[in-house]
Amino acid sequence: MATSAECALTVCAADSRFVTRAAPGASLRDALLQERVFLRASCSGRGICGGCRVRVRSGSLSPATNAERTLLTAALLDDGWRLACQAKLVDDAELDCTDLAMSSGWTALGSAELPQRPLLKATAAVQGPPLGLAVDLGTTHIRVSLWDRRNGQRLSALTTRNPQSGYGSDVLSRLEAAAGGAAHQLSASVLAALGSALGDASALAFGAAAIDHVGRCVIVGNTAMLLLLTQNPSARLLDPVNWRNRISCQPPDGSEWRAPWGLPDRAVVEIAQPLSGFIGSDLLACVLVSRLMEHDVPALLIDVGTNTELALWDGNRLWVTSSPGGPAFEGVGISCGMAGDPGAVYRLQPGESGDELKAAVIGDRIAVGLCGSGLVDAVALLRARGVLRPSGRFNAAPRPGGYPLKLAGGSELSIEPGDIDAFQRGKAAIAASAQALLTEAGMRWEHLHKLHLCGVFGQHLQLDNARAVGLIPGLPDDRVAMHSHAALRGCEEALLERDGCRLLETVAERCRPLNPAHIEHFEDLFIDHLRLQPWPPSEVN
Repeated sequence: MATSAECALTVCAADSRFVTRAAPGASLRDALLQERVFLRASCSGRGICGGCRVRVRSGSLSPATNAERTLLTAALLDDGWRLACQAKLVDDAELDCTDLAMSSGWTALGSAELPQRPLLKATAAVQGPPLGLAVDLGTTHIRVSLWDRRNGQRLSALTTRNPQSGYGSDVLSRLEAAAGGAAHQLSASVLAALGSALGDASALAFGAAAIDHVGRCVIVGNTAMLLLLTQNPSARLLDPVNWRNRISCQPPDGSEWRAPWGLPDRAVVEIAQPLSGFIGSDLLACVLVSRLMEHDVPALLIDVGTNTELALWDGNRLWVTSSPGGPAFEGVGISCGMAGDPGAVYRLQPGESGDELKAAVIGDRIAVGLCGSGLVDAVALLRARGVLRPSGRFNAAPRPGGYPLKLAGGSELSIEPGDIDAFQRGKAAIAASAQALLTEAGMRWEHLHKLHLCGVFGQHLQLDNARAVGLIPGLPDDRVAMHSHAALRGCEEALLERDGCRLLETVAERCRPLNPAHIEHFEDLFIDHLRLQPWPPSEVN
């Protein structure tokens, strides 16, 4: 038993090692949070998701709880694996954290991921300091880009994990944390991250800080993230009445952000307002950059993420909804899942021999886990090989720890029945929401002329695999458009136009929000789309 008032906790991460201290009885999760080390979990420390796994190298901890014995196999427990939210310090301990929910800083977005400039008809005249910052505030990631507004040139672009991830990977967990007293911390963590992004982005562009030349900042995001950022009452989001109503996400005093960020007094910070309770301004930005409404043919847009948003254009009106697809497509809640960081498998293909698979890995590193597109490939390949039935069940029970995915080069990952179930529920929610939009608009699948896929998820998606498991409808490749970082690019357009947020409001004025909970037979649609099979028809003419 520790004789001092605190226990020493040694933490070994992928590329770092440090020691923190916490009182005996503190959970590993709380000890890590005080050092701003976030584990990828989705239940805000309630012990029901199993996402905060850590491996204890040595030390004395509290006995395994019922939650741990349910979510971890006996073999994993024997090997030192624990849930950080359940395991409590008794004495000094040392542990491995291999799946952190955020990196230590911002990383650059390459030109291959982002076109050099948005599709603008004209660049507006600039008033005030010439630089501008566009921000896409996502549930899992934050993306920013710095622009010279005079010539429409992107100077730098960065991304990092949303630091709120430590309070839960999904929207509802963070809303509950805010209601429980963490509202200020949730907002402050993002404000601090954006402040550091401004410094890093300007340093990348000029080699020295040039924040005092930033005259405008535009922020888009889903409704929950904007509410948490601005510390507006987030409980309104849980009221069904507000599903279709506009919710103000204006900060009490946006000028208070300028000084901590180092912005000049003349700088303007604008929050692009969301459409409704679960339809954010990020969807409006996606619609803008995809040019969805500039054609008179029906088209469907899907922005896949923890909170998937959908927009159906019928040639006159925009029908929009959101789907609680869950965090599976962000790699969260999946035993071998991870976000799109270095070490993530983003593409799988059949290998040259046996059941071996060829893996494409972000950063060309050793495979650590599957991100969203890699998960789609894994499910599709297991289904094609007969390992999985259309119901999602394994034909033969996998070994303890999951079915092995043997990768070329000798490395191996594994996928568990619960992972398949999470994938099925996520893709069924998306497909059912899309079908509900079509029904409400008086349309059928065969009426669709175009499918737009937005976000990083769509950047690496293999369309044949996505169609085979029923994630997207059966449109041929030439009628599917990919829009990488669409929300950020739409935000950039709003940044470069003098009244750019009005562009997004123009999109909002044509929208008709639809709450899936009010759609008759929605649960039946959801159940119909659980199976791992194409949406009918298999191809649209």
